[in-house]
Amino acid sequence: MKNLFTKLLGFRQPDPLPVVSPGLYHYLLEGDGNHTRYHLRVEPDGRGILIANATAAARFAPTGVIMAKGFLDGDEDGVITQRLLGQFRDASKNVVQDDLVGHGQRGDCSACHPG
Repeated sequence: MKNLFTKLLGFRQPDPLPVVSPGLYHYLLEGDGNHTRYHLRVEPDGRGILIANATAAARFAPTGVIMAKGFLDGDEDGVITQRLLGQFRDASKNVVQDDLVGHGQRGDCSACHPG
């Protein structure tokens, strides 16, 4: 049925942006004169875990993995927002942007701000 609509209407939904590939990603970031080592492990189902300095950890749903990898890669909020909206079609742009901005302002993520 889907192919029929595509053929009749010439409509094709764009492919979602690729999710973060499964694997282990390593980062060494500097902030406030301190170095923090991050390891982001991404599972085949898109979920993941972020470990900071081997002392703090956070588990993530696929949306959190995309956000965390974007933050660690230094991507702009707009790029991360587009990546999320492309992958999760039911996501609201306002909610996604609020989550991104709120995360950066709160500073309460123990994995991102190890104590």
